[in-house]
Amino acid sequence: MRGKLQSGLPPVLLLAGLLVALGCGDGGDDDVLCGNGKIDADEQCDGANLNAQTCASQGFDGGELGCTATCQFDTSACTKTPKAGVGEPCASNAECESNLCLNELVHGFPSGYCVVPCDADYSCDDVNGVCVDYGNYLCMDSCTLGGSDCRDGYACQNAGGGKAVCLPSCTADTQCPSTGKCNARGFCDKKCAVDTDCTAGLKCGSDGVCEEISNCLSFGCNDPDGGFYCFESFGYCYLDFCAANKPCDGVANATDCVRSLDDYICDCAEDHTWDIATRRCISFTCNAIDLGTLTDTITLESQDTCTGQALYDAGGNGVTNCTGYGTKDKELVYKLTVQAGQAVLVDMELGADFDASLWVTTDCNDTLALKCVAGADGAGAGDHETLVFTNDTSEWMTYYIVADAHESCGEFKLTISKTSRCGDGVVEGEEQCDGAELNGISCEDLGFDGGKLRCTETCSFDITGCTLTCPATDLGTVTKDITLTEVDSCAGTKVFNVTGSGVSCVGFSSKSEEMLYKIALPAGTSVKIKMEPSGFDANLWVTTACDDFNGAKCVAGADDPEELTLTNEAAVAQTYYIVADAFEGCGTFDLTITLQ
Repeated sequence: MRGKLQSGLPPVLLLAGLLVALGCGDGGDDDVLCGNGKIDADEQCDGANLNAQTCASQGFDGGELGCTATCQFDTSACTKTPKAGVGEPCASNAECESNLCLNELVHGFPSGYCVVPCDADYSCDDVNGVCVDYGNYLCMDSCTLGGSDCRDGYACQNAGGGKAVCLPSCTADTQCPSTGKCNARGFCDKKCAVDTDCTAGLKCGSDGVCEEISNCLSFGCNDPDGGFYCFESFGYCYLDFCAANKPCDGVANATDCVRSLDDYICDCAEDHTWDIATRRCISFTCNAIDLGTLTDTITLESQDTCTGQALYDAGGNGVTNCTGYGTKDKELVYKLTVQAGQAVLVDMELGADFDASLWVTTDCNDTLALKCVAGADGAGAGDHETLVFTNDTSEWMTYYIVADAHESCGEFKLTISKTSRCGDGVVEGEEQCDGAELNGISCEDLGFDGGKLRCTETCSFDITGCTLTCPATDLGTVTKDITLTEVDSCAGTKVFNVTGSGVSCVGFSSKSEEMLYKIALPAGTSVKIKMEPSGFDANLWVTTACDDFNGAKCVAGADDPEELTLTNEAAVAQTYYIVADAFEGCGTFDLTITLQ
């Protein structure tokens, strides 16, 4: 059919088409498009006009970008630096396939050593890797004990569990090209007298060896040239790749450069997202399911991530991770508009056996979770992934809820509802109070004698202004063993909570009834205190003040078993208050205090 149509064209039309193809016209420049030096439709470039693009913007590491006679990019002169695999040399994270390098200057590994975090099942995708516990679970270069399959500066060492890996074992300074010094342990060291003897990101340690700065908020980065920056969340210094190289300046549709440890990510324009593999801003269409404005509870039954796409990864930026894990499997995305000041509860009830996760971002094209505001990943099959996020702005905001998965896919039920927001002056949900609103409760209602009840910033009662006559039973100075039997804690007070200060010396809260006992210990005396409860969830703690209602002065605590040792290390006798408390419930218990 195609041949018949062409051969059947009238001669005049064939001639007209030929004239256009040859560039015949009125002599205007626009008739000859490719070659006019302008970027016209369907052209990537035109002659020397590369549209501000470079080899780097096309996903290469360097080289010279050109333009073909047909006005398309010529990448034949572009170069790409191969990424190193497990156990191979490296100087920075960017040189490794995994973006994780144990380099010579910081970690002492001769010429550096690429590693990969182990998979969730402690396996390694790299055929040369084996998962070992090296402070973190890392895939390292496997080897045969007694063999010679490790590179120069390394030796095969037993890693336990029948595993062997290549680890630093240098014997000469020449095996440490960056530091120039091999120490007695087989690692590379850089000797120093002052910080300026060390490279940026390192400081001179107390033993005269350069060591990594692990608290850059206090020490800075030892970098007079300003090429490094302090990543406050980790406390370490990293090369500022954005400032040093401006890699996003020549990337089409890139709006900014975002630091990613010692690498970079380009922030992309609307309808584009960053593709780490090609290092380009690629076209992106938001496929979020629009749920409209949150006015009432939204319940979505029989949702299935298997029908979605695998575009989003909560750990994709390589720096922060709002779920704690990567989420490279399929997801469904939901668009939701939320009024100013509203807190939102999102619950993902799993109905299938898959490793789900849940997170929220403010941008639909945020596939790498750079703008994630909340995340959760901890449930098993049949459980719930639950999170709360709040629109803290003064305007209506649009959020994108990502029902995602670390691995596999499956069905789930999604419930989205309004929840209480601490600070709005209204007592809602699990709030005890909110600002000046105490919900009609006073110190007396909580079991105190009187005083002023207040509300904390987290909307729980602040009882520090309440007063109470010390309810402790005075057991006197401990000079011999003391035994109390069949004590009923239900007859006690209910005002002490060991987690009231935000930290618990027993590991749990103690909001139920308690009994108090006052003892005095002579200087240097130790006692063993044991509480044996019957039929309730008890805990035991000791404080130095009878009005320590929130456990801020706790000196010892125990929960399951309720047994602890208390020692007076002072030079004079000290008074202590034993709190026979409970996480939940009340009942009878025995209490023994035994001299040690």
